[in-house]
Amino acid sequence: MSVSAKLEDGFVRGIIDRIFTPVRDMRIEEGVLTLIHVDKRIETFKLSDLDDFAVRRKGLLASDFILKIGETPRVFKWLKAKDSKRFVKTLNAEISQAITDDTKRLSALFFDQVYTHFPRDSWESRLKDIVRTLHRRQLKSSDVLRANLNDDEQEALRQAASLHPFDLKNARWAHEQHQLTERSDFFDRVEANPLTEEQRLAVLRNNDRNVVLAAAGTGKTSVIVAKALDLIDRGLAKPSEVLVLAYNNSAAKEIRERLSLRAQTSGTDLVAEPDIWTFHALGRQIICDVGITTYMSDFTEDPMKLNQWVTAWISDYVKTQPRRMIELLTLIPEPIDPFSFETAEEYEAYISGTEFRTLADERVKGYQELLIANRLFMQGVPYAYEAPYVKKQRIDVGFDYRLIFI
Repeated sequence: MSVSAKLEDGFVRGIIDRIFTPVRDMRIEEGVLTLIHVDKRIETFKLSDLDDFAVRRKGLLASDFILKIGETPRVFKWLKAKDSKRFVKTLNAEISQAITDDTKRLSALFFDQVYTHFPRDSWESRLKDIVRTLHRRQLKSSDVLRANLNDDEQEALRQAASLHPFDLKNARWAHEQHQLTERSDFFDRVEANPLTEEQRLAVLRNNDRNVVLAAAGTGKTSVIVAKALDLIDRGLAKPSEVLVLAYNNSAAKEIRERLSLRAQTSGTDLVAEPDIWTFHALGRQIICDVGITTYMSDFTEDPMKLNQWVTAWISDYVKTQPRRMIELLTLIPEPIDPFSFETAEEYEAYISGTEFRTLADERVKGYQELLIANRLFMQGVPYAYEAPYVKKQRIDVGFDYRLIFI
């Protein structure tokens, strides 16, 4: 809709016109009020940003009206009575419609970003502005909004305005309570056992960046499967927009199988499978996509072959220049002081969990034995680690004495 009022029509001409009529023309087009000044300067204002309506005043020679733009009332003088009445009526109707339409838009955006989606850190500033605006309108334009909003729209406005002043923690609590109720049946059926409350919250919390800290056996895979299906089931993401990464092939296979199975049990329409990769497979695929050769050595699939190759390489490396042995020894674990442990159990736990491997590829029980064995190896002294000392009579039942070298 386009309405205009040329203020020069019906004005007192001459100097008075210049002094009292800085604005020559006013127009309303597409929800925007445009003011054209005498000096040809142009101002534009979105009607949805106006919370107050124009007030017309009838004078002796002409009419004027007051409109609050921002925090400052603006007075527009010297209009014909007929022109001012028509323009103010149209302007107020346009302001009313703009406020109503913008309130509906902001309320829907608020519901989407607080109740449908998880309120993210990056949305905080925008949500704060939305809540502030809706709260102000609820106070200043309540009559207009009651007359133009249906019951659902008024309830959405009330919910948004109730969060003023905006606090992200309160918005997240509202989101979680709403979705825990709405998605209760899904969370009960998405895995073999109903998800715990902690698992459900881990599924629902979709911030810009998320970390789930959980011990072994607490259901991390269940959360991954449920989270992927929840995003797809609620229409928050397409399957092609979901990427699941695992550390190894067996984990990726398990997730793939469980995702397919749980889609059926939870009633999720999985029209396509999300991308499920290992970290290495994804990296390789990215390299392929940019046209780089991705030849993979046999060692990637055969750890034994890799160990044999490394052992042979080290042996050849040392034989060509024996002094290189010193370089290799710097890679050997540093000695540990047994008295630095508070209890004997802690020391034993360290010993049992630490692998001391000699240059001859033997596993020994401690750092001191490692030093002895490596010294013998470097000096070319043949030895056998813990060789049994055979005697006709045992020193003790079930015990044979063992020698470190022969």
